[in-house]
Amino acid sequence: MKIRRGGHEIRTLEQWCEAMPPRLREKQWEEGRSAKELARAWMLGDEVAVPEELERLLETNSEFSGTRLLEARPEEETRLDDFRGMGRVSDLLLIGERAGERVVISVEAKADESFGPTIDDYLGTDRPEKSNASARVQQLARAVFGLEAQEIGSLRYQLLHAVAGTLIAAKEHGAEKALFLVHEFLTATDRLKVLRNESDLTALLDRFGWDGEFGRGRIAGPFHVPGGGRVPSDVELYVGKVERGG
Repeated sequence: MKIRRGGHEIRTLEQWCEAMPPRLREKQWEEGRSAKELARAWMLGDEVAVPEELERLLETNSEFSGTRLLEARPEEETRLDDFRGMGRVSDLLLIGERAGERVVISVEAKADESFGPTIDDYLGTDRPEKSNASARVQQLARAVFGLEAQEIGSLRYQLLHAVAGTLIAAKEHGAEKALFLVHEFLTATDRLKVLRNESDLTALLDRFGWDGEFGRGRIAGPFHVPGGGRVPSDVELYVGKVERGG
Protein backbone atom coordinates (compact mmCIF):
# COMPACT_ATOMS: atom_id res chain seq x y z
CA MET A 1 0.00 0.00 0.00
CA LYS A 2 1.16 3.53 -0.79
CA ILE A 3 0.52 6.85 0.94
CA ARG A 4 0.34 9.67 -1.58
CA ARG A 5 -0.57 13.32 -1.79
CA GLY A 6 -0.51 15.35 -4.99
CA GLY A 7 1.12 12.49 -6.85
CA HIS A 8 4.04 12.28 -4.40
CA GLU A 9 4.67 9.25 -2.23
CA ILE A 10 4.96 9.80 1.52
CA ARG A 11 7.30 7.57 3.51
CA THR A 12 8.19 9.55 6.63
CA LEU A 13 6.53 11.74 9.25
CA GLU A 14 8.47 14.71 7.91
CA GLN A 15 7.11 14.17 4.40
CA TRP A 16 3.58 13.82 5.77
CA CYS A 17 3.95 17.10 7.63
CA GLU A 18 5.27 18.88 4.54
CA ALA A 19 2.35 17.55 2.50
CA MET A 20 -0.17 19.23 4.80
CA PRO A 21 -1.48 22.68 3.84
CA PRO A 22 0.53 25.35 5.73
CA ARG A 23 -2.49 26.61 7.67
CA LEU A 24 -3.11 23.13 9.06
CA ARG A 25 0.54 22.38 9.65
CA GLU A 26 0.94 25.42 11.86
CA LYS A 27 -2.22 24.78 13.91
CA GLN A 28 -2.42 20.99 14.16
CA TRP A 29 1.04 19.43 13.87
CA GLU A 30 1.67 19.06 17.60
CA GLU A 31 2.52 16.19 19.93
CA GLY A 32 -0.62 14.50 21.18
CA ARG A 33 -2.88 16.20 18.67
CA SER A 34 -4.82 14.21 16.10
CA ALA A 35 -2.98 15.25 12.91
CA LYS A 36 0.46 14.16 14.09
CA GLU A 37 -0.83 11.10 15.94
CA LEU A 38 -2.66 9.91 12.83
CA ALA A 39 0.51 10.20 10.74
CA ARG A 40 2.51 8.40 13.43
CA ALA A 41 -0.05 5.57 13.50
CA TRP A 42 0.58 4.91 9.81
CA MET A 43 4.37 5.06 9.91
CA LEU A 44 6.86 2.51 11.25
CA GLY A 45 10.26 4.06 10.64
CA ASP A 46 10.33 4.69 6.92
CA GLU A 47 7.71 2.06 6.15
CA VAL A 48 3.93 2.29 5.85
CA ALA A 49 2.21 0.41 8.67
CA VAL A 50 -1.56 -0.07 8.65
CA PRO A 51 -2.69 0.46 12.27
CA GLU A 52 -3.51 -2.81 14.01
CA GLU A 53 -6.73 -1.38 15.41
CA LEU A 54 -7.97 -0.67 11.88
CA GLU A 55 -7.08 -4.14 10.66
CA ARG A 56 -8.94 -5.68 13.62
CA LEU A 57 -11.97 -3.47 13.02
CA LEU A 58 -12.34 -4.49 9.39
CA GLU A 59 -12.19 -8.17 10.33
CA THR A 60 -15.14 -7.78 12.73
CA ASN A 61 -17.57 -7.06 9.88
CA SER A 62 -18.40 -9.49 7.10
CA GLU A 63 -18.74 -6.66 4.58
CA PHE A 64 -15.17 -5.48 5.19
CA SER A 65 -13.32 -8.61 6.26
CA GLY A 66 -10.50 -9.33 3.84
CA THR A 67 -10.27 -5.76 2.57
CA ARG A 68 -6.91 -5.03 0.96
CA LEU A 69 -5.93 -1.39 1.28
CA LEU A 70 -4.30 -0.03 -1.87
CA GLU A 71 -3.73 3.66 -1.27
CA ALA A 72 -4.00 6.28 1.48
CA ARG A 73 -4.38 9.99 0.73
CA PRO A 74 -3.86 12.50 3.57
CA GLU A 75 -5.91 15.72 3.53
CA GLU A 76 -7.96 14.60 0.53
CA GLU A 77 -10.62 17.10 -0.51
CA THR A 78 -13.98 16.00 -1.93
CA ARG A 79 -16.33 18.51 -3.51
CA LEU A 80 -19.74 18.41 -1.82
CA ASP A 81 -21.69 20.56 -4.26
CA ASP A 82 -21.35 23.27 -6.87
CA PHE A 83 -21.11 26.13 -4.38
CA ARG A 84 -17.88 28.05 -3.99
CA GLY A 85 -15.61 27.19 -1.06
CA MET A 86 -13.83 24.13 0.24
CA GLY A 87 -15.37 20.70 0.22
CA ARG A 88 -15.00 17.89 2.73
CA VAL A 89 -11.35 17.26 3.63
CA SER A 90 -10.73 13.75 4.94
CA ASP A 91 -7.84 13.50 7.36
CA LEU A 92 -7.06 10.33 5.46
CA LEU A 93 -8.93 8.78 2.53
CA LEU A 94 -8.33 5.06 2.11
CA ILE A 95 -9.01 3.22 -1.12
CA GLY A 96 -9.20 -0.54 -0.94
CA GLU A 97 -10.56 -3.63 -2.57
CA ARG A 98 -12.54 -6.60 -1.35
CA ALA A 99 -13.82 -9.54 -3.41
CA GLY A 100 -13.19 -7.58 -6.60
CA GLU A 101 -15.13 -4.54 -5.40
CA ARG A 102 -13.80 -1.12 -4.44
CA VAL A 103 -14.08 0.07 -0.83
CA VAL A 104 -13.58 3.65 0.39
CA ILE A 105 -12.86 4.62 4.00
CA SER A 106 -12.81 8.24 5.12
CA VAL A 107 -10.88 8.71 8.36
CA GLU A 108 -11.63 11.51 10.80
CA ALA A 109 -8.84 11.71 13.38
CA LYS A 110 -9.65 13.06 16.85
CA ALA A 111 -7.81 13.56 20.12
CA ASP A 112 -10.34 15.63 22.03
CA GLU A 113 -11.03 18.19 19.30
CA SER A 114 -14.77 18.62 18.80
CA PHE A 115 -16.87 17.79 15.76
CA GLY A 116 -17.43 21.54 15.37
CA PRO A 117 -20.58 23.56 16.03
CA THR A 118 -24.07 22.13 15.96
CA ILE A 119 -26.03 22.71 12.78
CA ASP A 120 -28.18 25.28 14.61
CA ASP A 121 -25.09 27.16 15.76
CA TYR A 122 -23.46 26.91 12.36
CA LEU A 123 -26.49 28.40 10.63
CA GLY A 124 -26.76 31.09 13.30
CA THR A 125 -23.21 32.34 12.83
CA ASP A 126 -22.85 35.68 11.07
CA ARG A 127 -21.54 35.09 7.57
CA PRO A 128 -20.93 37.23 4.51
CA GLU A 129 -24.12 38.11 2.67
CA LYS A 130 -23.16 36.04 -0.35
CA SER A 131 -22.28 32.97 1.68
CA ASN A 132 -23.90 29.73 0.53
CA ALA A 133 -23.61 28.13 3.96
CA SER A 134 -27.35 27.87 4.57
CA ALA A 135 -28.10 26.46 1.12
CA ARG A 136 -25.28 23.92 1.46
CA VAL A 137 -26.48 22.69 4.86
CA GLN A 138 -30.07 22.40 3.67
CA GLN A 139 -28.98 20.43 0.61
CA LEU A 140 -26.84 18.05 2.68
CA ALA A 141 -29.55 17.56 5.31
CA ARG A 142 -32.07 16.56 2.66
CA ALA A 143 -29.58 14.30 0.84
CA VAL A 144 -28.39 12.46 3.96
CA PHE A 145 -31.53 12.37 6.12
CA GLY A 146 -34.39 13.54 3.93
CA LEU A 147 -35.03 16.31 6.47
CA GLU A 148 -34.75 20.05 6.74
CA ALA A 149 -31.65 21.35 8.51
CA GLN A 150 -33.77 22.74 11.36
CA GLU A 151 -35.01 19.21 12.11
CA ILE A 152 -31.48 17.98 12.81
CA GLY A 153 -30.20 21.20 14.37
CA SER A 154 -28.65 19.52 17.42
CA LEU A 155 -26.30 17.35 15.33
CA ARG A 156 -22.73 18.48 14.74
CA TYR A 157 -22.25 20.05 11.34
CA GLN A 158 -18.88 18.37 10.84
CA LEU A 159 -20.50 14.94 11.09
CA LEU A 160 -23.13 15.78 8.45
CA HIS A 161 -20.36 17.21 6.27
CA ALA A 162 -18.18 14.12 6.79
CA VAL A 163 -20.89 11.56 6.05
CA ALA A 164 -21.87 13.33 2.84
CA GLY A 165 -18.23 13.63 1.76
CA THR A 166 -17.59 9.95 2.49
CA LEU A 167 -20.49 8.89 0.27
CA ILE A 168 -19.48 11.22 -2.54
CA ALA A 169 -15.85 10.04 -2.42
CA ALA A 170 -17.01 6.43 -2.55
CA LYS A 171 -19.10 7.12 -5.66
CA GLU A 172 -16.23 8.94 -7.34
CA HIS A 173 -13.94 5.95 -6.79
CA GLY A 174 -16.50 3.41 -7.97
CA ALA A 175 -17.19 1.94 -4.52
CA GLU A 176 -20.53 0.47 -3.46
CA LYS A 177 -19.64 0.61 0.25
CA ALA A 178 -18.34 3.58 2.23
CA LEU A 179 -17.03 3.59 5.79
CA PHE A 180 -16.83 6.81 7.79
CA LEU A 181 -14.27 6.03 10.47
CA VAL A 182 -13.43 8.02 13.59
CA HIS A 183 -9.88 7.25 14.75
CA GLU A 184 -9.56 8.53 18.29
CA PHE A 185 -6.20 9.15 19.96
CA LEU A 186 -6.38 9.15 23.74
CA THR A 187 -3.13 11.02 24.27
CA ALA A 188 -3.18 14.57 25.66
CA THR A 189 -6.94 14.49 26.01
CA ASP A 190 -9.61 15.97 28.24
CA ARG A 191 -11.92 13.15 29.35
CA LEU A 192 -15.01 15.35 29.31
CA LYS A 193 -14.30 16.39 25.73
CA VAL A 194 -13.82 12.77 24.71
CA LEU A 195 -17.20 11.93 26.25
CA ARG A 196 -18.77 14.86 24.40
CA ASN A 197 -17.50 13.49 21.10
CA GLU A 198 -18.80 10.04 21.97
CA SER A 199 -22.24 11.51 22.65
CA ASP A 200 -22.21 13.46 19.38
CA LEU A 201 -21.30 10.37 17.37
CA THR A 202 -24.03 8.38 19.10
CA ALA A 203 -26.53 11.13 18.22
CA LEU A 204 -25.61 10.72 14.55
CA LEU A 205 -26.25 6.97 14.71
CA ASP A 206 -29.53 7.55 16.56
CA ARG A 207 -30.65 9.78 13.71
CA PHE A 208 -29.95 6.91 11.30
CA GLY A 209 -32.08 4.66 13.51
CA TRP A 210 -29.23 2.45 14.70
CA ASP A 211 -30.20 0.39 17.75
CA GLY A 212 -27.27 -2.04 17.81
CA GLU A 213 -24.06 -1.90 19.82
CA PHE A 214 -21.45 0.70 19.00
CA GLY A 215 -18.17 1.93 20.40
CA ARG A 216 -14.48 1.24 20.10
CA GLY A 217 -13.73 -1.46 17.56
CA ARG A 218 -17.24 -1.62 16.12
CA ILE A 219 -18.94 -0.84 12.82
CA ALA A 220 -22.57 0.26 12.52
CA GLY A 221 -24.64 -0.03 9.35
CA PRO A 222 -25.44 -0.35 6.58
CA PHE A 223 -27.38 2.87 6.24
CA HIS A 224 -29.09 4.09 3.09
CA VAL A 225 -29.58 7.78 2.41
CA PRO A 226 -32.11 9.50 0.11
CA GLY A 227 -29.34 11.15 -1.90
CA GLY A 228 -29.45 14.40 -3.80
CA GLY A 229 -27.02 16.76 -5.47
CA ARG A 230 -23.67 14.97 -5.47
CA VAL A 231 -24.62 12.66 -2.60
CA PRO A 232 -25.45 9.21 -4.04
CA SER A 233 -28.36 7.10 -2.87
CA ASP A 234 -26.89 3.80 -4.10
CA VAL A 235 -23.82 3.60 -1.85
CA GLU A 236 -24.10 1.76 1.47
CA LEU A 237 -22.87 3.82 4.42
CA TYR A 238 -21.18 2.40 7.50
CA VAL A 239 -19.84 4.19 10.56
CA GLY A 240 -16.95 2.87 12.63
CA LYS A 241 -14.68 3.85 15.50
CA VAL A 242 -11.22 2.79 16.67
CA GLU A 243 -9.01 4.09 19.47
CA ARG A 244 -5.31 4.24 20.22
CA GLY A 245 -3.73 4.97 23.57
CA GLY A 246 -5.46 5.58 26.86
